[in-house]
Amino acid sequence: MTSVLLPTRLRWWLFAVCWWCNVPPSGAQTNRPLLFKEVPLPQPWDPMVYRLNKAWSYSVRNKGGKLVTGLTDVLSRPRRPVTLTTPAGRFEGLDHGEFGGVLRFYGSDPQAPPVVVKEGNVRLIFQYQGRVYFLEGLAHLAHRSGALYQVTGTAPAFGYTQVLAFDDAPEAFAVVEDTIYIAQS
Repeated sequence: MTSVLLPTRLRWWLFAVCWWCNVPPSGAQTNRPLLFKEVPLPQPWDPMVYRLNKAWSYSVRNKGGKLVTGLTDVLSRPRRPVTLTTPAGRFEGLDHGEFGGVLRFYGSDPQAPPVVVKEGNVRLIFQYQGRVYFLEGLAHLAHRSGALYQVTGTAPAFGYTQVLAFDDAPEAFAVVEDTIYIAQS
């Protein structure tokens, strides 16, 4: 019985080593559009730090005398939709992790069916310089990816364009004044 288990264990160990060796390391992005740039974090005590600290995706609480950090209700399970309301209607994004998600548009007419803009794990929808953008990402087992998209077209014929691809899943976001900050896992 030992002679049968040893090769199985050895095969499993080799599989695990090969699997982890093929996982691409996370690193800085090299292909950024001209509109976007990578910026260093502000220095401690800079007023910008306090504004970034008000990002809605993470929380820090004092619970029973202990410091507890974690995701806010927006990103914790069960996943709630992220929404953006525009004059034309409402965008709603869902993120169900490895089970997928979707970006839908609900027009102002309640009788009209929702329009599926894109299938994928939508983490955030926001407006920037008059345009609608959304972040998509997934970090599951050895798979880690994400992207920033711009919604194109008008209802009901929406499309999307990938603006920026990430090596990892976006986890925290903040839009402060005219700058978008995205932290990856």
